[in-house]
Amino acid sequence: MRWFPDVLENAQGAELERKTGRPLINGFHGFWSLGAILGSVTAGAAAYMGVAPLFQFIAAGSLIAAASAAFLRDLPDTRSGAIHATSLAAGRLRWTGSVASVAAIAMCGILVEGASDWSALYLREFSQASEAVAAAGFACFWAASTLARFRADLLTAYTSPASVARLGALVAACGIALAVAFPALPGPLIGFALAGVGTAVLVPLAFSAAANLGESGTALTLVTSTGYVGSIVGPALIGAVADHAGLRFGICIPLLAAIVVIILAGALRLPR
Repeated sequence: MRWFPDVLENAQGAELERKTGRPLINGFHGFWSLGAILGSVTAGAAAYMGVAPLFQFIAAGSLIAAASAAFLRDLPDTRSGAIHATSLAAGRLRWTGSVASVAAIAMCGILVEGASDWSALYLREFSQASEAVAAAGFACFWAASTLARFRADLLTAYTSPASVARLGALVAACGIALAVAFPALPGPLIGFALAGVGTAVLVPLAFSAAANLGESGTALTLVTSTGYVGSIVGPALIGAVADHAGLRFGICIPLLAAIVVIILAGALRLPR
């Protein structure tokens, strides 16, 4: 399952943040986004050259394993857990108000990301865009998100995780609202790009906050698993609304999720 390695990776990222005393989590997720982009480009090139998926996966897996082996010895030890662990008893999974709020932010953040999955269809249906331009909506979202993640840690260092999350959710809400209000080009392309910029910070900051709410992996497990509920519920909910009221109303679901993050963003303040 996708969320299982995410717990370990984000726990290690949070541990490095504690050791260095500065925000790093968005940059780590930026490399995740960059990997997704490079993977899609590689897959497209392999398909163009007629390379079978099995051979592509074997070659990519072998190359990544060989390149990563040298770094494994330097991975941070997360067994000690967060130095700020106050919300969870050691070794126990327990819901608290803080954990529930951060989990809701993670779930809404992933749900807002779901707007990108509908961008191509939205551009085809309402902007009368060609297939190439319609695909650019998805590309704009994730390219903007990747660039934002590589710069967001600087903003977090000068302000706070809560402020950055609130600003990101506001930008995402404005972007989706722009796409809904002005469906003619270039409105949706600009809107989805803004949504990508704003959404970029939500999930990383939620995972980082969760890692500081309890012993290693406890609160983070709850937040991560709850967050990925958004990837299951979001498409079904948007699709159901689109079937009954149209896709423009369906896209408003991520808009509402962004507003929820604006309201709950104060939960991302680090405990003293």
